[in-house]
Amino acid sequence: MKPLNLRPASNSDLNVIDQLCQLSWHNQKQWVGYPRVQHLEELQGVVNEFDNQFHHCIMVIELEGQIVGFTGLLYKEGDHEAHIVGPVLLEKYHTIAFYKIVIEEVVSKCLNTFETVHIEVALINKILLKAIDENKWTTATISPSNMSIETQTFSLNLERALTL
Repeated sequence: MKPLNLRPASNSDLNVIDQLCQLSWHNQKQWVGYPRVQHLEELQGVVNEFDNQFHHCIMVIELEGQIVGFTGLLYKEGDHEAHIVGPVLLEKYHTIAFYKIVIEEVVSKCLNTFETVHIEVALINKILLKAIDENKWTTATISPSNMSIETQTFSLNLERALTL
């Protein structure tokens, strides 16, 4: 089996990313906290709010050469913090173990670039919450988010993570 691969999203990935946005929007178990988007155009709008380019921020998650989800990092050039997008996964990969692997891969891409990463999770997404908890992230806030969904924000100080 080929290893997990995170790569920048390309134009050929846009339809799959749109389908995954819709899956996450409609399947409560897979809701994300931020950015919670219904379709691709909304995701592109969020990236634009960070004055960044889609292929710099959004990554597809591949396993055995097949797209199984997407994630990414929202940030403005020069920022010391980034916000993790999703991750949004096909339902078959919606497991604690797979989320942990994906999040570790995303965090590894942040080392030497950002001091802190944040992730906002919808409280109804118990599997992602458990994966974050097992990775020892710090709870930052619990609040109603967009669409009146209760979310919890977690942070990871990467400078501290390097010294553990």
